Amino acid sequence: MEIVRNLVTSMVVLQLFRTHSPALQERIQLLWSHSIEVAAVANLLARQFTRLDAQEAMLAGLLHDISVLPLVSRAERYPQLRDNPSALEHVIDVLHSAIGRRILMTWNLQPDLAAVATAHGNLKRESTTIDYVDVVMIANLCSHAGNEHGCSGVDIEQLPAYRKLGLSKNALAGVMEESDGFIAEIRGFLQD
Repeated sequence: MEIVRNLVTSMVVLQLFRTHSPALQERIQLLWSHSIEVAAVANLLARQFTRLDAQEAMLAGLLHDISVLPLVSRAERYPQLRDNPSALEHVIDVLHSAIGRRILMTWNLQPDLAAVATAHGNLKRESTTIDYVDVVMIANLCSHAGNEHGCSGVDIEQLPAYRKLGLSKNALAGVMEESDGFIAEIRGFLQD
């Protein structure tokens, strides 16, 4: 039932951030879709390649970009952000890590889960043990593969997180193939 708690928590959070701007609402929906993908891949990576709790990895994936929701929602009040997607993305890039960690710490999530909001984008991050940041970092990159986010130029095999997880191209391809069904299952659950 842990998976249900994680999904319900995320759905409640999503409901808190609504906007009347179609463009901003679309941005929130894209974030939600991305977060579901990251959560599914993080769950599978944790389950297959670590001793981390797979449900906690899923929660970390769902919440890794939590700060984007209030930033996008708040942008509705500022036409220079609401009507300028590149300006909004710049603000998100600058503020999202610090705000995300603060939100997750305020919710009293474990520090290792809250760290995901701050550190998942630090691709050169070194740590001594495998943690949720490593899992979410790889899941996030997999989710962005092939889109305009800018991760396509990253050699994922050279990342410390990839090496710590003991991944190979074939293993990661298997996870991605399996994640398609899991993502569809999560989306189906949320639509019922």
